[in-house]
Amino acid sequence: MDLESGVFWSKLLRKIAYKEGIGKIFAEGVPRTADILGKGHEYLPHVAHGFETHWDGHFFGGPRYPYWIVAALQWAMDSRDPLVHGYASQITYWTSRPGASISVDKLKAIGKRLYGSELSVDPNSNYECKAQPTIWHQNRLAVHDSIPVCETFFPVIYSEDSPDGFGDTSIEAKLFSAATGINLSEEELDHIGSRIYNLERAIMVLEGRTRKDDESVIPYFEKPDRAGIRLDVEKFRALMDEFYDLRGWDRETGWPKRETLEKHGLKDVADKLENLGKLPD
Repeated sequence: MDLESGVFWSKLLRKIAYKEGIGKIFAEGVPRTADILGKGHEYLPHVAHGFETHWDGHFFGGPRYPYWIVAALQWAMDSRDPLVHGYASQITYWTSRPGASISVDKLKAIGKRLYGSELSVDPNSNYECKAQPTIWHQNRLAVHDSIPVCETFFPVIYSEDSPDGFGDTSIEAKLFSAATGINLSEEELDHIGSRIYNLERAIMVLEGRTRKDDESVIPYFEKPDRAGIRLDVEKFRALMDEFYDLRGWDRETGWPKRETLEKHGLKDVADKLENLGKLPD
């Protein structure tokens, strides 16, 4: 086995893609591969749903506390790579770099305007009001992946050109309307994003996803960040409860409720989950 050989990797990746030989095992993803082989479990705290965690405030990069709490919640709830830059990296860029133009007061005002509370972005906050920005960005990211636009530059939350430092979060809707001729407001586009996110969750539930899987990222975030701060598991689980409530999902299972799915035009999805015994009572 020559790890420096392109031929080796080409053959291995083909085996994984076509589930041939050892590739059939690796195709199951890192957690299941560890279970099948009976080894490698000590490395699992470094992965979330089979993908190496990154930009989460730990190890070599990412936002500082408390902003990585939102990243942790995104990693817990998503399917693979939640793309956490829209919330955390934008705050870091606009408020922490040398010459940054957004003051803490402006930041908190923007947080209240966009997420409903100053605590959602307050650098001195903790676990309070972190579910709201998580959901807002999950919905918007579903839109970004569908239009698509670059997550590094969108959404345009902050601006040096406005007196209050607020950008224009409706640009995606304007671009979509201009490109397609279909007029959609920002609110309508975000509702579509929420529909996509709930449909994705329903697909994961269909494949066996539960709250237990969401909590599988906790051991990783219990490791200290670069400032030595660790995840408070009790407070994080309470934050997960708040997230499930705001999403309209069941706290115990993490499954979307019928009313939530039907609100998003997904009655057929709710019916299928109910027939399979995967719809909350």
